[in-house]
Amino acid sequence: MSQENLDRAREGYRAFVSGNMDAALEFMDSEIECHDFADLPDTAVYHGPEGFLALSANVLETFDEFTIEVKELVDLDDCILAVVHTVGKGKASGAEVEADLIHLWRIRDGKAVELWLFGDRDQALAQARERRTA
Repeated sequence: MSQENLDRAREGYRAFVSGNMDAALEFMDSEIECHDFADLPDTAVYHGPEGFLALSANVLETFDEFTIEVKELVDLDDCILAVVHTVGKGKASGAEVEADLIHLWRIRDGKAVELWLFGDRDQALAQARERRTA
């Protein structure tokens, strides 16, 4: 993996945070598959840029306020592991939710072709190893 791919990922997150979804989508392949958290009761796989936007909308619709900050990007050969710090204020409850989450991006030809969401770094690393042996 190149520094260029890490920089593209960083730029994609900056665009997402600023609300520039067109720029955020430039990081993604037109065939991207986005895998929601596996431990959710209604987990799903979303397809294409529209799927990424739908997955993002599910999160953003839950919160009145939502922030995401990239704490770490790790090069894992054909994947990028992103540790992100999220803070949200629930629309229904008003409760503040704060968590460090893991995004695992599989990269091909400089574009993200898969995204997995994890609450645990070890699970993300296991997924990255599984993808390398597949």
